[in-house]
Amino acid sequence: MPILGSVKEDSPLFGILGRQVPLVHPLAIRPRDEAAPLCYLVAGHQLEPEQVEALAQHLHEIWQSELTLEEARAYITDPTGTPIKCEHFCGRSFTGKEAMLLL
Repeated sequence: MPILGSVKEDSPLFGILGRQVPLVHPLAIRPRDEAAPLCYLVAGHQLEPEQVEALAQHLHEIWQSELTLEEARAYITDPTGTPIKCEHFCGRSFTGKEAMLLL
């Protein structure tokens, strides 16, 4: 059941991830508390190594004091998914009966 998120062209992540990325689930989540922004869980373990490295560099630049580059790589490739704010996406697509039933 492939689920793909479409990255907005004007998002800074478009140059890193490209037009579409694999998602763990088609529905958005709040990764921490109810004040956190809605996010899609990106299936980072399915990304190309170059995408993982570029995204790790990006996250490391944002969270330098909290996240080493190695920790960023591990965070991205965790099979449970990496939360990325919905504001970076313009839609999602999926196939399979299981995915259709989730909606």
